[in-house]
Amino acid sequence: MSFYERPEHEPCVFYNSWKTDSSNNAVLLLLFTATSTIGGEMAVDKKDALTAIISGGSLSGLMVAIVLKRLGFRVTVFERSTTVQSQGAGIVLGKWSTAFFQEFDKTKTEIALYYTLRANYDGFIKEGYINDISAAAVKDDRAEYFMGKTVVSHSYDSHLKAVNVTVRNGDGSEDHFVADLFVCAEGGSSSSREIYFPGLPRTYAGYLAFRGLVPEKDLEPDTAKTLIHSLSRSFSTNLAVPGPNGATTVGNRHMNFVWYNTIPEGAVLDKVLTDINGKRRPFSVSAGYMPQSVVEEEIHPRAFAKLSPQCLEVVMKTKHPFVQVVTDVIASSAVFHDGHVILVGDALSGARPHTTASTNQAADHALRLFLTLKTNTCDLSGLKAEWEPGSLQYSKYLWEIGAAIGNLSQFGDHPMNVDRQMPHRALEEWMKVGEPK
Repeated sequence: MSFYERPEHEPCVFYNSWKTDSSNNAVLLLLFTATSTIGGEMAVDKKDALTAIISGGSLSGLMVAIVLKRLGFRVTVFERSTTVQSQGAGIVLGKWSTAFFQEFDKTKTEIALYYTLRANYDGFIKEGYINDISAAAVKDDRAEYFMGKTVVSHSYDSHLKAVNVTVRNGDGSEDHFVADLFVCAEGGSSSSREIYFPGLPRTYAGYLAFRGLVPEKDLEPDTAKTLIHSLSRSFSTNLAVPGPNGATTVGNRHMNFVWYNTIPEGAVLDKVLTDINGKRRPFSVSAGYMPQSVVEEEIHPRAFAKLSPQCLEVVMKTKHPFVQVVTDVIASSAVFHDGHVILVGDALSGARPHTTASTNQAADHALRLFLTLKTNTCDLSGLKAEWEPGSLQYSKYLWEIGAAIGNLSQFGDHPMNVDRQMPHRALEEWMKVGEPK
């Protein structure tokens, strides 16, 4: 038996999920007993499975969805966005994200993370991105994914030991569901987290990141080669990311830049965060929504003053830059209502981006969940003692190292010149903290 292979499940009794009518009264309530295992894999009838609803269909939500599906859950993911938008975020695969894809990616794709996860979760295929389509998940009602649907509330029913979830559709109507497990994977601005930590602020760290994508073919021949994985004096990181249809060959990729700038709260910050519709955004302005006046008055002058010729070329050739403020937020708990509600990924801890470990954190949380539940899927109550401590520990260390790097680079000397001020632990050692055993 491999390390990740699931042993036979113990029988358990549970409530299956059901949809409720508009008055939130249960239309159907069924009591089932888990099926036996066959050849090490659970024989799951669509009626005989614990159910999970996941709020948030990005990387963290999808990783947990894949894990829960493997464990025999019937899983439904609700994502508020109506389209998949690639903004070229610099995603780096750490130890645990690599381990996750080695175990759960049957298509052997890995690089196009969102589409790889979708292929392995619900069989959704994006043409040109997946290596082995024949190995993708089979579409069935054990794994569902809905876009344009927002989870607006949830509440725990202690009598039924289940979670009531309200979902708002694009037309404004609402549907009501009940599930055994509710997973909050909504990112740094998680509305579900606010229910449990109403006074916990998402605090502006005093600086932001200008970001953007440029086709590699539009750059001078040596620019991409010079910039990949480079770090400028003004803390500008450049990464080659997949181009159209997931292309990773030289010349067909995109160059992604992340350039940090210190801007205190006030009129300039308000200007940078105001979109083309005149709305002041709290944390980001997406690609295509930044006014050209902001690009010409705030981004380009700073670039000419601070960046090397290669970095400057990338910024100047970016047609639709976007901006994200750097914030701090970390919750003190991840498990609620006896294991029936959990926070994962950035919804638990929105670490600063300097560790490039957000995806690794998501994978860490998902793998821990798998290791915790694989011996007894029914025992959600064990998540508090067995899953939460390690997940919190790992997230806390990522948050601490990210804050240390960011504060040194933006408000002190450049970190490369002041190694003596860094915590007495190499980044590789930080990444090992709290590894699943």
